[in-house]
Amino acid sequence: DAPPVISPQEVFSIRKHADASAYFEWALQRTRERLTTVISSLDDLPADAARDAETFRPFGTLSTVLVPLTVQEEVLGCLSFATARTARQWEPALVMRFERLAQVFAKALAKKRADELLRDREAPLQLALDSADAGVWDLEIATGRIRANEVTRRLFGFERDDEFDFARAVAVIHPDDRQRVLDAIEWGRAHGGPYEHECRVCRPDGTTIWVYSRGRPFSAVTGEPPQRVIGVSIDITERKQTESQLRGALDEHDRLPERPEHENLYLRRESRERRARSEIVGRRA
Repeated sequence: DAPPVISPQEVFSIRKHADASAYFEWALQRTRERLTTVISSLDDLPADAARDAETFRPFGTLSTVLVPLTVQEEVLGCLSFATARTARQWEPALVMRFERLAQVFAKALAKKRADELLRDREAPLQLALDSADAGVWDLEIATGRIRANEVTRRLFGFERDDEFDFARAVAVIHPDDRQRVLDAIEWGRAHGGPYEHECRVCRPDGTTIWVYSRGRPFSAVTGEPPQRVIGVSIDITERKQTESQLRGALDEHDRLPERPEHENLYLRRESRERRARSEIVGRRA
């Protein structure tokens, strides 16, 4: 049976709703199979593509190339190139260029989708982090640009309008801690897993605080090197000061052998318990 002729109303419906599954069944099946479809003339289409041919004609399409937008094994869509004045033969070299262009589009779409998914997931987390006075940041590896919330800027001593990037963030880290931080970040990038570190931050106003940071490399496309590092930072100055005071008190008691042994044991136990509570807080952050 001859396929029904598509009406002008149906053409408008396809254009408006972009639902072509009922009209381009043959072409879409090839796209799902990750195959490039080259059509030099609608008359060359096979019999099982008759519905597709009748749909192409009202659009004015005489010849076309359909290239699937594929990332790994997933098809994200289709990139179409068509002629409407005259039919043409598509040279293999030109089709290859179309396929390379489709790869660029596919990666851009995958990144956009991953960014949107990440933002959706981050929304409730951001609310919780703001309530916990935690700094959230997003490092773009290629450019060194950092997007950060107000808490992060405050931790590192940057104002709202100050330019904030990786080089400036590293510059305010205490020189004795700087290499340790860089090594931790590089380990995370090389292994693709989370990393953490503690460091002193020497802020422009002359104050120095201790900051705990945890980051995780993130890639928009599975199997590719990470493009971003997303992380959180919190102020642990009070914890460090408490540890230092306990350590100093313990050392002082160790130097006084005439003190009763049970006092030394109590102080050591108190130090261990405080340190354990601090580590639990750090892991939760």
